[in-house]
Amino acid sequence: MLEYEEVYQNVLKEGAKRLGPNLFNLGALFAAMGLVERGNYDETQIENHRNVLKWAETTDSGITDKFTNTCKLALATFASLRGDVETFFVENQLIVK
Repeated sequence: MLEYEEVYQNVLKEGAKRLGPNLFNLGALFAAMGLVERGNYDETQIENHRNVLKWAETTDSGITDKFTNTCKLALATFASLRGDVETFFVENQLIVK
């Protein structure tokens, strides 16, 4: 998670610098990366966020791959934790009754 935070901060800084803090959106960035469905983001938003990754690559070679990999790892970690919590609740509900 520490690696994710470091890469995330670099991408966030680049996005805020290039698009402005009000236009940079993590949801649109994840959609541009193919990690989530496009949803309500229009093609211009998606393309602008793809460009953020391209611009970030000019200052930190490989950041797109690092960010994609750390995002996937974080998502897998959260899914595993969610499963553990759900199992905990189910097991404890059976014990309480």
